[in-house]
Amino acid sequence: MAYQTVFETGIGRCPLWFPAFGLIFVAIGVALLKWYRSLQATSPLWPNRRWPIRAPNRRGLKYFAWAFFGGSVLWTVTAFAAVTAECYQRVQTLNQSTARVVEGRVTDFLPMPYAGHQDEAFTVNGVRFSYSDFGPTCGFNHSASHGGPIREGLQVRIPYVGNAILKLEVAR
Repeated sequence: MAYQTVFETGIGRCPLWFPAFGLIFVAIGVALLKWYRSLQATSPLWPNRRWPIRAPNRRGLKYFAWAFFGGSVLWTVTAFAAVTAECYQRVQTLNQSTARVVEGRVTDFLPMPYAGHQDEAFTVNGVRFSYSDFGPTCGFNHSASHGGPIREGLQVRIPYVGNAILKLEVAR
């Protein structure tokens, strides 16, 4: 039977939006640090007076600003490393043909509602798959409610690792 590839994992499909979300918090941390520095300067409203924040409160703000900034940088770097490592590993698995392959008709199809709140799921020859459009993964996650190709009774061939679909091929 001839198959047409409708999805194949790759480094270009890496969900970099997930670690990039952390950059918002890095920017907030930078703003907190700049605000703390401005507290050390004289007040723009009263040039002859300092800001009316006592030293102990300033010290606590300094530690909070540095902890917030450091934590957000650490989270962003860790999330980026985890996401890219997962994608690289899955691409290597697909390229080296070490992934398991299941072939057959889609059964027990349970579509994801348009608003989410439930994973889309289906079974092919006893192997159950589930995924969501809203999760950070480099595997297949395009639900039918958002235009995805999976339907009940569709003949497919799927190389996979665990629950992650690395490649989706549909019969012509």
